[in-house]
Amino acid sequence: MSVIFAMYDSAYLLCVHTHDDIKIIMYIDKYTLNMRFSDTR
Repeated sequence: MSVIFAMYDSAYLLCVHTHDDIKIIMYIDKYTLNMRFSDTR
Protein backbone atom coordinates (compact mmCIF):
# COMPACT_ATOMS: atom_id res chain seq x y z
CA MET A 1 0.00 0.00 0.00
CA SER A 2 1.29 3.43 -0.86
CA VAL A 3 0.05 6.97 -0.46
CA ILE A 4 0.06 9.20 -3.51
CA PHE A 5 -0.15 12.97 -3.44
CA ALA A 6 -1.09 14.16 -6.92
CA MET A 7 -1.18 17.74 -8.12
CA TYR A 8 -3.41 18.81 -10.97
CA ASP A 9 -4.17 22.18 -12.53
CA SER A 10 -6.81 23.19 -10.02
CA ALA A 11 -6.65 20.59 -7.27
CA TYR A 12 -4.52 18.39 -5.08
CA LEU A 13 -5.50 14.76 -4.68
CA LEU A 14 -4.48 12.50 -1.84
CA CYS A 15 -4.83 8.86 -2.86
CA VAL A 16 -4.13 5.49 -1.34
CA HIS A 17 -2.96 2.83 -3.75
CA THR A 18 -3.64 -0.75 -2.72
CA HIS A 19 -2.82 -3.87 -4.67
CA ASP A 20 -6.08 -3.81 -6.62
CA ASP A 21 -7.31 -0.22 -6.83
CA ILE A 22 -6.73 3.42 -6.04
CA LYS A 23 -8.91 5.23 -3.52
CA ILE A 24 -9.06 9.00 -3.45
CA ILE A 25 -9.10 10.04 0.19
CA MET A 26 -9.06 13.79 -0.02
CA TYR A 27 -9.58 16.43 -2.66
CA ILE A 28 -8.22 19.94 -2.06
CA ASP A 29 -9.18 22.81 -4.31
CA LYS A 30 -6.01 24.72 -5.09
CA TYR A 31 -7.57 28.18 -5.15
CA THR A 32 -10.04 28.07 -2.28
CA LEU A 33 -8.26 25.30 -0.32
CA ASN A 34 -11.60 23.66 0.31
CA MET A 35 -11.16 20.07 1.39
CA ARG A 36 -13.53 17.31 0.42
CA PHE A 37 -13.21 13.80 1.75
CA SER A 38 -14.37 10.97 -0.42
CA ASP A 39 -17.34 8.94 0.78
CA THR A 40 -15.77 5.55 0.09
CA ARG A 41 -14.25 3.96 3.14
